[in-house]
Amino acid sequence: MLSTTTLLEAQKNQTVKWASSDSKTVKVSKKSVNTAKVKGLKEGTATITATVAYKSKTDKKVATCKVKVSGTA
Repeated sequence: MLSTTTLLEAQKNQTVKWASSDSKTVKVSKKSVNTAKVKGLKEGTATITATVAYKSKTDKKVATCKVKVSGTA
């Protein structure tokens, strides 16, 4: 599981959008407003991106996490 933490009051009611750079290697699915489930599908790497726009669509905050998958069944 990955989650985000908002520090500004204005960000508390915003939805986080989650994405995987390689959805055939790593699947990311939203679980709640600020939490996502990450599942490795095959060996490789992918970058998970969490994006929130809290004042306007152009005023975005982005965080990334690189995920390495090995030994999938």
